[in-house]
Amino acid sequence: MNSDQAHPLQESQQIQNPVFLPTSTLAVISTCSSFVGLFFIPIIAGIIGIICGVMAFGETRSKPPRKSGDVFAVIGIVVGVIGLILWIFVILMALAGIIFPSICCCGFLSNLGNTVSPMNGY
Repeated sequence: MNSDQAHPLQESQQIQNPVFLPTSTLAVISTCSSFVGLFFIPIIAGIIGIICGVMAFGETRSKPPRKSGDVFAVIGIVVGVIGLILWIFVILMALAGIIFPSICCCGFLSNLGNTVSPMNGY
């Protein structure tokens, strides 16, 4: 065997270095803004989180993938949707309490003062 020719086992046993892709910035923005949207800037940050998450998911699932971080993108989308639904529910309940105050517990709380107290002697 010539020294110029590589042994067949040596060629197949070469260890290939794994390719590390950078994490998608959109995926990180999606996750962060969705969690911020849960507590501080509800509607706007939730929508930003959902949009960035969908765009980041497209980056991470392309053929060949350009970026990593699809887990961040999915977390951003899920938390953004949950936060958006919760805040819309809270806003609708607040509006329902303003528009229909008799349905709200305000009528119940105003009747609490009319109860008989043992201190009054009645």
